Amino acid sequence: MVDALLSAAGVGREALDAVAFGRGPGSFTGVRIAAGVAQGISLGLSIPVVPVSSLAALACETIALHPDAEGVLATIRSRPNETYVAAYRVVAGGWETVAAEAVAVAADRDVPACVDSTWCAAGDGADHFAAQLVLLGCRVDAALLPSARGVLALALSALSRGETVTAAQALPVYLQGTQPWRKLAD
Repeated sequence: MVDALLSAAGVGREALDAVAFGRGPGSFTGVRIAAGVAQGISLGLSIPVVPVSSLAALACETIALHPDAEGVLATIRSRPNETYVAAYRVVAGGWETVAAEAVAVAADRDVPACVDSTWCAAGDGADHFAAQLVLLGCRVDAALLPSARGVLALALSALSRGETVTAAQALPVYLQGTQPWRKLAD
């Protein structure tokens, strides 16, 4: 599939400088597959990997679609009553993280204090905060999901700064909620 994609784009393997992947948080299976494919390409082509936050990719996509937003509350549905969330404030030349990636559980319905009507809440987890978002008059784009376009934009920027890892370091990010994933040995 990768060879077919490269061929369709008229790009040879030797033209690849790195491989990027959405490192999570997100679906357990999805982030495992993404990491495994990135590791395989990295090893097979001897190129570095650029892991990209799924929430940051969602924020990137949101800012592109809603350029007047002063910030993004990025949300991805996890388990029932749990949502992955992070908040990013738009600044000159990009954005800054104002609330790090976390899991909001059923009792956590408050958005960060910086979120107001000038922000956009994005992602399928926005309904977790619906009541407060309505009170704040915050725009909501619940149909947005992390995209390859967002991953690519962030990966190109990280690659230009030399922020890469080896295949062995290209690991998924899991956030712990009320039912954390654990290895059998734990």
